[in-house]
Amino acid sequence: MRRIKSVSATSSIEELELEELVKAWPVVKQLRSQLTLEKFCETATKMPAYRAFVFQENGTILAYAGFSEQLNLYEGHHLFVYELVVDATKRHRGLGKILLDEVANEGKKQGCEQLVLTSGLEKAAAHQFYEKKMKLTKTSFVFRKAL
Repeated sequence: MRRIKSVSATSSIEELELEELVKAWPVVKQLRSQLTLEKFCETATKMPAYRAFVFQENGTILAYAGFSEQLNLYEGHHLFVYELVVDATKRHRGLGKILLDEVANEGKKQGCEQLVLTSGLEKAAAHQFYEKKMKLTKTSFVFRKAL
């Protein structure tokens, strides 16, 4: 782990090395319940430029953000957030905002023009958080078809 920022005497934001992703699994599985630990680690380590920031307090990971720097024709140079999850027992303490703000700061350091994420239609509480607390704007729908 590499310290990104001290938040208080007992809490900090850290960047996990890909080999350390297992440490965040108790929190990540709350969002990615369809995955096993093995599939999570295997897939994340294969994703181009995948990075992970965690919020930890007294050595315990309470929140996780998985993201990567990307470039495409419709978003330009941006930071894409794949996962943002706060332990269910620690929500409504501002940890998601603290962590996502730090991810956004990292994007600025990398020269990204915007932060982008997608969220499932069923996650109404998350959508309120993104729009009201994080000031993100809803700009598109995602369509998919199994192949």
